[in-house]
Amino acid sequence: SISYIVSPAVAALLYSVWDLNAIIAIDVLGAVIASITVAIVRIPKLGNQVQSLEPNFIREMKEGVVVLRQNKGLFALLLLGTLYT
Repeated sequence: SISYIVSPAVAALLYSVWDLNAIIAIDVLGAVIASITVAIVRIPKLGNQVQSLEPNFIREMKEGVVVLRQNKGLFALLLLGTLYT
């Protein structure tokens, strides 16, 4: 993964510029911002839908591809996540 290659270089650069306390403070601040962002998101409740007891893997994969084609931002986020992890 690209993160295993880039992360040590970025860490060395940051450590040469700032001390460890500043880097940890930035990391904690990022975690707080991420937590607040997740807390703000509202997930709507779904109505009572009758679902088949047997999931159809191929059908669900096709639906996922359709959603990714319709939403370029979501596709870019998925691509970045794939490259980063």
